[in-house]
Amino acid sequence: MFWGALEAYPLYDDGWLLMMLREGAPGQLAAAMPDRPLFGRLVGFLASAWGSSPLFFVSLSMLLCAVYAFQVGLLWRRVFPDMKQYGCLAGAMAMSTLLVQAQLCTLLVELPCVAPAIAVLGGLLLLLRGVEGSERTWRVSVLLASALIVSGVLFSEYAVASAAAGITILGGMYLSAEEPVARTRLRWALAAMAIATAASYVVFLQMTNLTVSRPSVSPNNASAVMRKNPISVVTNLLNGVWYAALGAAAKAAGQVSLDWSSRFTVLATAYGAMSAGLLWWLLPKPDLSGVRPSASRIHPGALVLAVAAGLLPVAMMGRGTALTGFGSRFLLPVVPAASIALLVFLFHLVRSRWTRVVVAAIGLITAHASFSTAVAARREARQIDALGDSLAPYVSGGSEYTVAVLSQSGMDYELTARVSRRWPLEQARSFWMFDLDSGPALYGPRRGCVASPRIEKDLRTLRRFGAVSSLLWVEYRNGHLISIEPYCQEIGR
Repeated sequence: MFWGALEAYPLYDDGWLLMMLREGAPGQLAAAMPDRPLFGRLVGFLASAWGSSPLFFVSLSMLLCAVYAFQVGLLWRRVFPDMKQYGCLAGAMAMSTLLVQAQLCTLLVELPCVAPAIAVLGGLLLLLRGVEGSERTWRVSVLLASALIVSGVLFSEYAVASAAAGITILGGMYLSAEEPVARTRLRWALAAMAIATAASYVVFLQMTNLTVSRPSVSPNNASAVMRKNPISVVTNLLNGVWYAALGAAAKAAGQVSLDWSSRFTVLATAYGAMSAGLLWWLLPKPDLSGVRPSASRIHPGALVLAVAAGLLPVAMMGRGTALTGFGSRFLLPVVPAASIALLVFLFHLVRSRWTRVVVAAIGLITAHASFSTAVAARREARQIDALGDSLAPYVSGGSEYTVAVLSQSGMDYELTARVSRRWPLEQARSFWMFDLDSGPALYGPRRGCVASPRIEKDLRTLRRFGAVSSLLWVEYRNGHLISIEPYCQEIGR
């Protein structure tokens, strides 16, 4: 994953970040993110200290992913203490691209999405530790957990979804607990987590004024979506729960194949097979009694409800809950509950003598998915670099702009950053690339385009305003450049 992220940089929102840093505007990053002011300040500090170094950004992102996966393993050990040796398996599922494929993006996904989830999950783990400890340990755990949860919510709204899943897990453990002291502490832990989340979210709303700075994620938008089409919210939520709990893993399993004419499939399958063999050798045969509802500290159904609770804020905002690629970042808050629920389901599904097959299969699928994602990202990066080399002679630089319209869909700022990342700064600043959807919407159809094209782009303080001296059409198919020609065509042509 580290290798794939380093090769593919910049992906998704990192494209915007790279252009801001190359153009000498790290000090503007905080002002460009009024919807997440603390996050903006942190990104500005890191960018000022490290510049546009992809090595640092990728290293930090992989570290955050590793910490999150480690926490998922700890959560498994708390929930299923009789099978604590399989916490590493749950962590591996969380670290892989089985459910989320946004790990290859760096600061602008890992910091606002993973870091708050780490804070909330850390708070949940502290609360669970306090439930089993002394009175002093319990009180300290509640204070530290509340502080972590508050810091996560103030940093990014993704913490709210993580907290919703965490509150549901606590509720499930409360219903399964039998000892009076444990039930009392779990009830107080649930209340502490809910109060810390609600109070800090109110402060976050006051800090950000989301209605103005980013209305698409404001409570007003959620209520509007619910009023307009509540049925679509419910179906979106159900789709997300199915995809997160089972569908994503089934899809990844279906992609494991061997084609001797494709070196890629052979290497991916071989890597997955090695991981499967390693898990088979290292991990002992599971004792299924450890995941039975009578022996565990939570009913498996509560884990599925936790997935639903974590996806509910996403569905209420009108966002997709079963997306892949960059859109899969919305699933990051439910990765712990989804990974553990899937593992429990698979252990329940088979008889005892086949449980090690489940362990090996998980190793195969998760390793294959991660390897495939990394290799595909590297391959695409090389293709985009080749496209940039071909486009460079058409861009002269200067005060007027060269605009290219690509014959496929994509995010314009990501396309622009990736195509021009190896160009001189002056040349890169005079270029922008639109995709198949936004280009014709701005400049009209090719056989009836605007006479005097201009570009007026303002993306979080990244600006391109001026006359367009060259408007190009880039025919690009299956990762290969077909042609570069003027966008405007004669009517009779």
